[in-house]
Amino acid sequence: MADIVIFGGTAEGRKLAESLKDTQLKLHICVATEYGAELLPKGDNIFLHTGRLGRSEMEELLAAVQPDYCIDATHPYAAQVTANIFGACEQAGVAYLRVRRQEVSFSDTIFVSDVAEAAEYLSHVEGNIFITTGSKELDKYTVIPDYASRCVARVLPAAPVMERCRALGFEGKHIIGMQGPFSEEMNYCMLKESRAAWLVTKSSGKEGGYPEKCEAALRLGISILVVGRPEEEIQGITLEQVLSVLETAYGLNPEQAKERILYLVAMGPGGEALLTGEAVGALADAEVLFGAERVLNIYKGFGDKPRINCYKPEEILDFLGRHTMYKKAAVGYSGDIGFYSGAKGIWEKAQKKKDGKMILTTCGENGETADWQVVPVSGVSSVAYFLNRLGIPWGQVELASCHGRNADLISLLEKRGRVCTLLGDKEDVSAVSRSLLEKGLNHVRLTVGERLSYPEERILTGSPEEFLNIRLDNLSILLLEKC
Repeated sequence: MADIVIFGGTAEGRKLAESLKDTQLKLHICVATEYGAELLPKGDNIFLHTGRLGRSEMEELLAAVQPDYCIDATHPYAAQVTANIFGACEQAGVAYLRVRRQEVSFSDTIFVSDVAEAAEYLSHVEGNIFITTGSKELDKYTVIPDYASRCVARVLPAAPVMERCRALGFEGKHIIGMQGPFSEEMNYCMLKESRAAWLVTKSSGKEGGYPEKCEAALRLGISILVVGRPEEEIQGITLEQVLSVLETAYGLNPEQAKERILYLVAMGPGGEALLTGEAVGALADAEVLFGAERVLNIYKGFGDKPRINCYKPEEILDFLGRHTMYKKAAVGYSGDIGFYSGAKGIWEKAQKKKDGKMILTTCGENGETADWQVVPVSGVSSVAYFLNRLGIPWGQVELASCHGRNADLISLLEKRGRVCTLLGDKEDVSAVSRSLLEKGLNHVRLTVGERLSYPEERILTGSPEEFLNIRLDNLSILLLEKC
């Protein structure tokens, strides 16, 4: 059994452990804290080393284990740790692989070089400050005037961390102890509740929830201060490339004999509170998540697993065929998968087996195939939510969709008197209003539901003329009623 040493209680470290836990490799995983150890999967081939190691201790570990590879999956801001690992590997003659986390850029941000500079900058601004740079350098923020009443620190929920925060003067509602990363909506609610004027964050990439923090702050008009990454001289590679190196070196294909599952998950109107228990379970079980950008924002409350902006069946199957480390995946769809849903494209490619299971087959780059069981996960329809908010029974309404298709709403309205439809990019409320006015139907009452189930949900009612020049979210829902 070959030995591999992995440094990192990070998202990447956990993914490596999860992907390799049932292989012939003996994994020696080093994490700094007990809390980091608790987050790792358990396995017969996993051996944990808990506690911070200096350069000499790393050299002793490598000499004792004598691994084929040492994988550095530490945080991108742990520059000194990375330098120590690299130096220890050079000394021991062990092959070194650095997992490099890709950065995500936002234009409306202010960059500083380190936490001390961030604290100095913030000491000259007004308003509350939401700190998400961790507890290690939290003491630096005590230079900010009235920091104890103006700053909120979001940190890991470990007892020593909380004690450190309190010792520095952060008390009560000024400490949030939670394990991230967080969804955009969760960040939005926290930032709004804290009445923050400033968000200070590290550029921690998708794995660290950086985009979700920035998107939430921008929605609220909050200024963003970013502590830039330290420069690394060591050339890193992606997590997928590290796994590919190991697969090639040891002939790994641990997932081949395991059942693969592709969940088709109905995400409901969009708010996390309306996800069904079954949907929450499927998203937690999946190792990689697919969906359009709107759906990806909902995913962000489900850990640091990869989120792929992709919803076309061909692209999803191609990705799964090329990334053989995944055995459980989920594709999210707005509303319910049974009502004008993109899930239809997946169903049409699946084949029903004798045991009743629906199976999709993927093909890898070298022609290898794998079968995926397609599992539907029902949810709350956006139309159902909307009509219930209006107190209108479904049976009294003709249902339609303009999302990615054409619908003759006027004919349906004349036939039934009430039509409820999903809107789309081309057929938005202003386009529908224009068509109604052209037909002389200016007395039709329109009710539009926008951002349903989100904190900024709006339900508006008016005439076609009133909605003629209004721009709303493309995925709003419209009710037309004859007056």
